[in-house]
Amino acid sequence: MKKQIYIISIVSLLIISCEQTETRNELGSDAGTKYITDYQSAPKEVYEIIEAVAENIKIGSEKIRLLDSLPVDFTAYDFLESEEILKRYSDLEKIYSHQAELFKKSQEAKPYQLMPTKLLNFDLILSSSIDFDKPYEENREYFPSYIFYSPLITSDGKLAVISIDFVCYGCGQGSSFILMKENGKWVKIEEIQRWIE
Repeated sequence: MKKQIYIISIVSLLIISCEQTETRNELGSDAGTKYITDYQSAPKEVYEIIEAVAENIKIGSEKIRLLDSLPVDFTAYDFLESEEILKRYSDLEKIYSHQAELFKKSQEAKPYQLMPTKLLNFDLILSSSIDFDKPYEENREYFPSYIFYSPLITSDGKLAVISIDFVCYGCGQGSSFILMKENGKWVKIEEIQRWIE
């Protein structure tokens, strides 16, 4: 009997840890946003997308400070459901045929871990060193910095969407970049501002 209880306890713990998700308020995101904690190594395509976006946000020669992981924020891609938002941007007719696919991918996105050796022009900050439950003042050394969220890539590999947040003391903004693959390289076709403080 004791052996059966022990086995059931171990199996229960394994199931709970495999399904672990946590809810936390992360740097201005809506409370209750789900952040999946099981990160996998980012594929080559993700690094290419990050580099393409960096070309559009970099100012001067300083390295871009970036969290070392790409979390999943299901709200970062809500604009994909909004015809009103998409109609404001003239270049977005390119995504209409992929709108449903991209929104579905946003709900199935996986978090990625970034390797510093693959992003040499970035200053990667260990996500685990930041306690998002503490006030900003206790995490001040890590900011200003960017949080890039897990990107969405269409099944044909020609269109990508990535949402990012820039967070600093008392300010910040969130944007989403729409990129197309042209001649083997990701090129920005539009930037959508999601929020600003």
